[in-house]
Amino acid sequence: RTTLLGEDNNQGPKQKKDFTMRRTGKIVGLEMPSNKFSIGERYSIIRSRFDLELFERRRNPWRELPDLGFYGANGLEIETEPFGSGSERLAYRFHELKSDAKGCKRVGKTMVAKDSLHLNERETKEFHHDFCLVQAKALTLAEKFNHVLRNEKSLNPPTVDQSANKPPELQFMLCHVYTIRDKETKTEKAYLVESMLPGKFTKYNSNNGFVKSAKYGVHDTNSVELASGRVKLEEFVQAFSHWVYEYTNHEMIVCDLQGVLNREGRYPKFQLTDPAICTRKGQRYGKTDMRLNGIRKFCISHRCGLVCKGLGLPCINKG
Repeated sequence: RTTLLGEDNNQGPKQKKDFTMRRTGKIVGLEMPSNKFSIGERYSIIRSRFDLELFERRRNPWRELPDLGFYGANGLEIETEPFGSGSERLAYRFHELKSDAKGCKRVGKTMVAKDSLHLNERETKEFHHDFCLVQAKALTLAEKFNHVLRNEKSLNPPTVDQSANKPPELQFMLCHVYTIRDKETKTEKAYLVESMLPGKFTKYNSNNGFVKSAKYGVHDTNSVELASGRVKLEEFVQAFSHWVYEYTNHEMIVCDLQGVLNREGRYPKFQLTDPAICTRKGQRYGKTDMRLNGIRKFCISHRCGLVCKGLGLPCINKG
């Protein structure tokens, strides 16, 4: 993905954190170094959610939630060595903990804690705000897209007895910010947290014109038989970016779509995270908003298929 450089030309190079990547290979049974925090005399832990509706009403978008995610959880464990890194962030394994007289144990599913790669506190807060804003907006648009798909006959099974062949849903992960406050040192540390995605992680398109296709050495055999014909599942992901472009009257696209294809339920789901939004003007959606340049590059690279046609989307690239 591409990010914008800082607009202040007098800014020096940003200080980045020193880190050692998590070990890989034969690590089953090994204890990874981690930090544990329990709610009590020394630490308080606050879990917050970004509210898109409050943001659009120009109010403080952060809502503090009364409890942690898992019922009865009263602590956190965060590995100290990241398992992933990018141009702006580090990713750590994260667990909620439940402590009682019998001891301390992990509860709930393994999650991912994302932290800004930069040392500057303002950069971290901007990272949390922008990530949650983009993900919340993408989630809202995906819900509308899924509704449109369910009501389009050509993109549903040709007969009633083929209900298992429904088109896939697109789901963006819910994310929260966990803030750990140290009452002794009067300091705090915040992490952006979401569920860990199981399975093969795939990048479907980007904010700089990349669109996944066979010419990049990818041959996806996952497909579904619908009234319009046999359709590759990943076509729905690319069509979502195109649909957003038309739905918003060419004002924005949701791109940099990446995640996993989950086929465990009755019908497949694309579980996506960390998208980018490119806009023509107005509200900027963080450093990955490449504005009109990002929109143009997607329109040049995108190739419409049966899903775009089924949705009645006009062709944006006739090449």
